[in-house]
Amino acid sequence: MTGEQLQDYYSIVKKLGVKLEAFLNQALQEHLNEGKVIDLFKTKGNACETIVHQLQEYSEAFATIANVPTKTDIANLTKLIIQLEEKMDQLEEQVYQLKETALPTKRKRCQLVFPLLLPNQTEHTNQLHTLLDQLNERMNRNG
Repeated sequence: MTGEQLQDYYSIVKKLGVKLEAFLNQALQEHLNEGKVIDLFKTKGNACETIVHQLQEYSEAFATIANVPTKTDIANLTKLIIQLEEKMDQLEEQVYQLKETALPTKRKRCQLVFPLLLPNQTEHTNQLHTLLDQLNERMNRNG
């Protein structure tokens, strides 16, 4: 089959599908307008609901045996992922706050300790502050 013949085939299938859909929609509308269908759904609705629930239970049992996740399993997993993301956000915020409070504390300690250790304190203190600033910039970049 050439590409053109294949396109013609798909075009015919599409037209038939549209006609079939229109026919089924019209048939459904005609039957739904009759009172018999509504009465049938009223009387048999509870039985259908029971059957649907049983089918759901059977499908979950089969999914368990086949080791396939069910809709409920995926919903529960999604909830757990959302909770995990929220906890990670909280931890990131705590780490950021700790970084922000740790740098000034390091500077204060250095300002107290280094003058005692080094005789030429001004030069060394400036170098230390430069190193601390560089360290802080690297920590912020690495994030």
